Amino acid sequence: MSLHFKAIIPLLGEGITLDDIDPKKGFIGAYSYDLNRPTLETHFFLLYIFITTNFSIDRDKRLKSLPTFRSKKIVHIKGFSIACYAFNNTESINSIVDDRWFVKDEDRLRIFKFWNFTDKSINQYMLHPEAYIFSETFEHVAIPLWDDPPEYQTKYQLDVPKWMTTIKPGRS
Repeated sequence: MSLHFKAIIPLLGEGITLDDIDPKKGFIGAYSYDLNRPTLETHFFLLYIFITTNFSIDRDKRLKSLPTFRSKKIVHIKGFSIACYAFNNTESINSIVDDRWFVKDEDRLRIFKFWNFTDKSINQYMLHPEAYIFSETFEHVAIPLWDDPPEYQTKYQLDVPKWMTTIKPGRS
């Protein structure tokens, strides 16, 4: 994960924890663009394997309670059910995405506390920010395309009668 993404994740809200981004607990990755929903271009995404455990239920509640939470969607990618959480970008997140790194002091502190001295690149950045701010440029990471809808969704769709498609708007 890039330094940019490591800095953005804690800025999603104070309720997010290191356990929430543990691959052993279903975390797949952080993304900055969704090919399937390009209208969400100023959002940030966290993806998880969709399984139901006590931890995943608690994580779901925590993520949904974050002030930046926008939506959750269950999608299928490469045959797996995936929970895709979308978050609104904050001013500090937009600054990181734009490679300006004008992050408020309280947000810097949140990044530092979140990683709790466990990540080398964040520690280096926090100790010597001037040396790392412009060393990398932000690169968007796109969510892979979703699978086609399962067969039962296409098989049982409501068929609209042909005569209904020929009705012209504005006529009674």
